[in-house]
Amino acid sequence: MERKVFDLPGHAHLEHMHKNPVRKGLVGSAEEWRHGSAGWYLVNRPVGVEIVGL
Repeated sequence: MERKVFDLPGHAHLEHMHKNPVRKGLVGSAEEWRHGSAGWYLVNRPVGVEIVGL
């Protein structure tokens, strides 16, 4: 059975998406991925677009 990322409870879908570049070996940690929002969520780093907190 296929599991969709937005079916995950709470904010688990954000964690899942943030970890994708780490799982692929593109970066060592999620906040290093400059194309994602993990830097904003984890270390309050500007990411080039406005993010409205959850």
